Amino acid sequence: MPIDIYLNYRQAQTREWLQNSNQTQVIQEACRKIRDSLHGKCSRRKTYCVTPGERKNKWAKQVLQQAAAVARRHLDQGARPKSDLQQHFQNTWQQQWEEYRQKAPLDRHTPAQQDGDLLHHWKLHEGASKGESSLMVQMRTENIGLQAFLAQRKVPGIRPECDCREAIQMPKHVILACPNTSDSRMEWLQRAGTVDYRVLTSMKKGLHMLAQRMMGLGLLQQFNIAREMVIPLTVL
Repeated sequence: MPIDIYLNYRQAQTREWLQNSNQTQVIQEACRKIRDSLHGKCSRRKTYCVTPGERKNKWAKQVLQQAAAVARRHLDQGARPKSDLQQHFQNTWQQQWEEYRQKAPLDRHTPAQQDGDLLHHWKLHEGASKGESSLMVQMRTENIGLQAFLAQRKVPGIRPECDCREAIQMPKHVILACPNTSDSRMEWLQRAGTVDYRVLTSMKKGLHMLAQRMMGLGLLQQFNIAREMVIPLTVL
């Protein structure tokens, strides 16, 4: 789940708990009495300004109402989700993901954009270390510290061509075609069970092996420490 959606989910969850708390109701009632008392002592009533906390409470209330409405529509579709809020923000994530996928032409979709099932995204990362999981995301979105992406981001002095001069330096080229990374490639592909890059990036075993292979090549120095911590994959 993207960090912005996750943080909104946690904030709404906290606001829901606070609104249902007896202590919160006592505090709100005390504040109301103080506000009314202060207004009564003034010659004229001052304009009341909504506090940041009240704005957040209003936002959370609207989110909870929307989540409850969605939950009622799904009651006849099997088991109820773990929570109305969780389902609401998962739906938000799914909607944003579909919008992201539609931005690029079909022939230019990254491996991640080809996959519309968010639940499948989660399952791909099961059993992966944090370093592997991060690299798996980067390889599937192609937002990775190889020369093609760095040149696209206009990093000074970087050209998109691979050091082999045969193609631009993208994950697919590095893994399957680059002569500079050909050592033990055939043995690795035999263990992976396929030479289809799309299949490799869409199945759990293949993606874990891709991450370990990319770490082992040493092209991404930021993963050097993670590489030393990786345990060889034993998933069948």
